[in-house]
Amino acid sequence: MLTLPDRRMVTLTLPFTLTPIEVKLLQALAHFGEASEAQLKQSVGSRRVSGPLSNLLDRMAAAGLDLIEYKGEGADGVVYRFRSELLK
Repeated sequence: MLTLPDRRMVTLTLPFTLTPIEVKLLQALAHFGEASEAQLKQSVGSRRVSGPLSNLLDRMAAAGLDLIEYKGEGADGVVYRFRSELLK
């Protein structure tokens, strides 16, 4: 279950099982809509987010899902956006 920035709650069914850190990252990105690596680190309570996030992006891409967009580099690291418009 994901809570979007507009407070809507959606269920996301994926064709693979998420690790606990991937669940936290996906929930944080869905909640914020857009977040930097520094914000994600603080939100999920871990210094290690780039590796798990990269694995999540790779697995989602292999499944044909493009729900997380790379926005570029910012002052607080890489910025990602959750593409909630792709959810029904």
